[in-house]
Amino acid sequence: MVKKTTLIQILLLSSSLVFILCGCSPQNTAQKSSDCNTKQESCLTLSFTESEAHFDHNLILSEQVYNVTFSSRKPIKEVWLEAQNMQMGNIVLFLKEVQQYQYSTKLIIGLCAKPVMEWVMYIRYEDGIVDQQPFTSYWSADYQQSN
Repeated sequence: MVKKTTLIQILLLSSSLVFILCGCSPQNTAQKSSDCNTKQESCLTLSFTESEAHFDHNLILSEQVYNVTFSSRKPIKEVWLEAQNMQMGNIVLFLKEVQQYQYSTKLIIGLCAKPVMEWVMYIRYEDGIVDQQPFTSYWSADYQQSN
């Protein structure tokens, strides 16, 4: 009976170890294929009336970190995102002014229930004017290619 119990414990321990190791495998780095900084492709740029938002990739995928820079002709007070095809509230972007009217931030869009998300980026300037531009994010590059 002792040998049977020991065998079961060894099997449980080894299967748990295999499960843990398989669960900790590196994530699929599909985002690298859309990195416009390492290819001869243009990065995603949103053109507003008084500014531009430049993403460091040309395709926005869920659960990836993006650097976004803003070039403006006047001071920006705040920037936020709103999903158009799903109620998620506002996602505020915290800007760091790197020089006059030049800002940077990091953006990560979480995995939503829909594989294709329609967003609007809003910019409120210090003078109170609000400008907006739409963009799309995807679960993966596969969803982008099918649309």
